[in-house]
This record gives sequence, structure tokens and C-alpha cells, in this order.
Amino acid sequence: GGVLDMVTLMEEMGYAALPGPYFSTVILGGCTILAAGSEAQKQEILPKIAEGALRMTLARSEPATTQFNPSLITVKAKAEGDSWVI
Repeated sequence: GGVLDMVTLMEEMGYAALPGPYFSTVILGGCTILAAGSEAQKQEILPKIAEGALRMTLARSEPATTQFNPSLITVKAKAEGDSWVI
């Protein structure tokens, strides 16, 4: 499907007040991987999203950074079970 399909689905989900990670996982995470991910990332991540085995979202850089520079990152991620906590 395309953008119209996604918008129609989101509208119907809104009518039902359906809770869930659709917007963060499919729109923010999945569409970003689809548009900018490598082929290997697409092959690994997109099927997991489609089968409901993976939830994700898009993260933003820290306010003090104006460009991506790993040495400026101060936030820490900690493994907790099968997930990560930021």
C-alpha cells in the first residue's frame, strides 16, 4: 500500500480509539527504514514489523548536537532482557 492506505487505516483506527504502536512502528520506524535503510536492514527489519514481532520508533539526536557525531552523545542505553532502555 501507499500513503493513502496508511492514512485510511490510521483514520479507522482513530474512530475505534485503537491503542497500539502502529504510528511509531510503521510510520516513524518502518517508513524510515524503507526510505533510508540498507537492503540488509530492510530484509531484517521490515518482515519483523509486518508480522508484529518488532516494535520501533524514530529517535532524535540530543539538543546540544547540530550534526550526527557519536562522540557528542551523552544518553546511555541499557540492555534489559530482550529490549533496550534509554
